[in-house]
Amino acid sequence: MPPKMNHSKYCEILQRKQEDLLSIYRTDSHLIGEHYGIEEVVLGGGYEYRQVVELIQNGADYG
Repeated sequence: MPPKMNHSKYCEILQRKQEDLLSIYRTDSHLIGEHYGIEEVVLGGGYEYRQVVELIQNGADYG
């Protein structure tokens, strides 16, 4: 079982991930459209509006 983290620690992690991703988008802007397209496929593929859960899972898989 993962260690418990307080709310502020999660916020720090999410803030860092957001900054990292924005930096990547500045460097390689075509990824914005690619990631948007992936989210559209996910929505159309039965996940409906679970994209937030998917993004969290993607972050967990990445980290």
